[in-house]
Amino acid sequence: MPKETSNTIEDAIDVKPKPKARKKPTGYRVKSKFQIWCRRNRERVRDQYNLSGHDIQKKLCELWWDAEENPNRGQRPEKKSRSPSAL
Repeated sequence: MPKETSNTIEDAIDVKPKPKARKKPTGYRVKSKFQIWCRRNRERVRDQYNLSGHDIQKKLCELWWDAEENPNRGQRPEKKSRSPSAL
């Protein structure tokens, strides 16, 4: 049997849309070795060099190149020269 329909406004107001089902989170990305190393050494660097804020991260980046946990230890990337048009 087909559903009965009504053309009254009262019936249209009572109809509520179904709530959409939320997707369950699938998990988080795996942290890189650099992120894990930074978390472990952040307090030490902050206290040893008396830094705060963004300066801590800059110092951690410098120290990462010589860290034992770094798989590319000692291989610093080459600095790219800027083109004259970019200046």
